[in-house]
Amino acid sequence: RADGSLVTFSRSSDGQALLKLATDEEVWALFKTRGAANAEIFKTDTDKLMLRLTDRGNLSLHTPHYPGEPLSVDGALSDAFPDPSREPSDFENRLAAFLSLRVGRLVSLDLDESNAAKIWVHDAAKLAVKGIVKAKEHANDVTQVRVVAGRFQELNLSDDGTLTVTVNPQKKYFGRPSSDKIVQFLRARFSS
Repeated sequence: RADGSLVTFSRSSDGQALLKLATDEEVWALFKTRGAANAEIFKTDTDKLMLRLTDRGNLSLHTPHYPGEPLSVDGALSDAFPDPSREPSDFENRLAAFLSLRVGRLVSLDLDESNAAKIWVHDAAKLAVKGIVKAKEHANDVTQVRVVAGRFQELNLSDDGTLTVTVNPQKKYFGRPSSDKIVQFLRARFSS
């Protein structure tokens, strides 16, 4: 990037890709579509444009702060994505305290700690907290965040204020919602 910070990008042949900005802890799961002039367009689960790759190999980043910023390619860095399994033993308590502090009221967490799902449940919990903090004016009804493993990625807010985030651990980064998806869900729920 022009400011010298790194962008890590890895794509597979099935049209899926991962993006990690050095300034953000979130790993974005991207989906490829075709754009004008045969460009490859990579979008998030909320259909937000993040990257554009032209047929000539030019790559540009699209964020609110950098709309269409050209990127230079420095080689394959697909191993540079963070290992989501490195969380402290009191992860749930720390994350609940952080969320409660940021929104100014008590919000509890209930995380599925089964071994097979734990890594992706923790990752989804961080993204849910990030999304709630970003949309806190729309999250006044949220009293608990519950993250569970399931077959399908899903969001639900019950009448008692429990935001349930269901993740599919087999799909890894593609099996959990982005923080933007959490924001979109909360805003839509608030406006309905």
